[in-house]
Amino acid sequence: MTSTNKYNLKRTIETIFRYLGLEPVIYHYVFRKDHRRFRQRDRVFAAAHPEAILPPPRLRFDVIACSSAEYYFKTGNVMAEQILSVIRQWVGVKTPVICEWGCGPGRILFPMEALDHDKSMTFIGTDAFAPSIHWAQTVPGGHRINFLLNKMDPPLALANSSVDFVYAVSVFTHLSESLTLVWFKEILRILKPGGIFWFSAHGGTFHRNDLDAASVAKLDRDEFVAIHSWHNGSQMYTGIHCPPLMKSIIAASGAELLDYQPGGNQKYQDAWIVRKRGE
Repeated sequence: MTSTNKYNLKRTIETIFRYLGLEPVIYHYVFRKDHRRFRQRDRVFAAAHPEAILPPPRLRFDVIACSSAEYYFKTGNVMAEQILSVIRQWVGVKTPVICEWGCGPGRILFPMEALDHDKSMTFIGTDAFAPSIHWAQTVPGGHRINFLLNKMDPPLALANSSVDFVYAVSVFTHLSESLTLVWFKEILRILKPGGIFWFSAHGGTFHRNDLDAASVAKLDRDEFVAIHSWHNGSQMYTGIHCPPLMKSIIAASGAELLDYQPGGNQKYQDAWIVRKRGE
């Protein structure tokens, strides 16, 4: 069987499972296969890096679709450095309040806290997946991160205009257009006037070959496209916000677009920076 035929067979099986409402079965199977692949290497890596804060394999997989301890740790550190560089460039506050929306079990927040050597930042992490938040809340070591559980719909348990900087790594990539709209407004609610929101989104460039003709046509009309049908927030749901659509969402919210970087997040997602206008 050629690679093309194998790919088509895989897509056909996935389509059937989605139609039958059995996508969680696919998800569990892929996780178990992935975990078996990395299990031994994970033990070696954890023993060699006792400083690494590593959640259980399933929580790692839920965040990055890979249970590898090494990959989880290294990508978390890379993203922490990237987000800190954004903060240094765009946030003109000496003691900023930093919030990660969609923080998972703290893959980025824990290394970011460690990099805050002068302890000048206040950290908040919020997520809708209870197992990740509950695990992060139990991590020992006197950490300065306040982990909060939110629902799939707003609001967040944060006051109006209480945060200087919010970032969201690959969150809109798993949300519908309707949820994107309400959450965008919610993020602006908690930001202080002049506050900065950094986020990543799928722009569609790397997904065209995975779309049927009708979806490609929607993408070409600057409309929202979802590849998978399982519920919002899942790794099995892929939301595509092409640049014109995202720009219209930003404009409708009243935010100011500061920067747009195609492929700015790990080459496969676009990076956006917006500012809440002064009140």
